[in-house]
Amino acid sequence: MNRRFAALMVVLCLVAATAAPNALGACWEVVPQQSRLVFTASQAGGTLQGHFNDYSGRICTPAEDRTPSPIQASVDLASVQTELPELDEALRGSDFFDVARWPKALFEGEVVRGLDDNGYEVTGILELRGVRREITAPLTLRPDADELHASLRTSLTIGRLDYGIGQGEWLDTKWVGDPVEVGLTATLVPALDSNAPTTTK
Repeated sequence: MNRRFAALMVVLCLVAATAAPNALGACWEVVPQQSRLVFTASQAGGTLQGHFNDYSGRICTPAEDRTPSPIQASVDLASVQTELPELDEALRGSDFFDVARWPKALFEGEVVRGLDDNGYEVTGILELRGVRREITAPLTLRPDADELHASLRTSLTIGRLDYGIGQGEWLDTKWVGDPVEVGLTATLVPALDSNAPTTTK
């Protein structure tokens, strides 16, 4: 192999590396139109289910050295939707999300540990109604073969009362249970600066 050919191969490899991010050291953004953010809780002996329509998210997976990588998410709480319009209004009101004062749920953290080839552990701060608490959740991220899309799946359980969600009569868990299961199934696309993930402190 002559030097000119070797140099050409190096250039081609560099171009390929910057054209499409791989599963390690890449940043991705959520496509809400192809994703689903849902929640489930108990309600007076039955089941309360709903979802949010307006949210965004960004995740950077760890590079080869496995340094923690950033993840951010924002949810417009006014976009909550269940099967009952009157319940949606109640959830937006002052007893629950109080969207007039706190319009968004925010999460900022890090992908801190790889569990297996496609699994990670995420730790960070979830903010709801002005209350900030640390949470940890498992996350699965699988890039497609063409590396132009990826699929993400995560779920966790939070205590609504830890965040002050449910005031007055709604403090009584006989009406709405305290544990709320939250799940996200998302389609991701590479972020514009996906080849330069940074760690936030």
